[in-house]
Amino acid sequence: MDVIRRTDLQRLALQGAGSSVSLFLPTHRAGPEVQQGPIRLKNLLRQATEALQADGVREVGAPQRSSDTRPGFAGSDRQP
Repeated sequence: MDVIRRTDLQRLALQGAGSSVSLFLPTHRAGPEVQQGPIRLKNLLRQATEALQADGVREVGAPQRSSDTRPGFAGSDRQP
């Protein structure tokens, strides 16, 4: 698993105006945990939506794919 680096956090902090949320969800390649992944993601998205709405965000847009280009990250076209 890749570690979130200080430069990653700095880049996120500099992305501009408006609210944004980053979700971190460890994934599994095998075993019973694989089936729990989609449920955990759904729960994280719900929690993030509720937190944004509690902070006064009226409209929450659709989730966007990661802009991270490191291999293995969601949204990356490169393979690990």
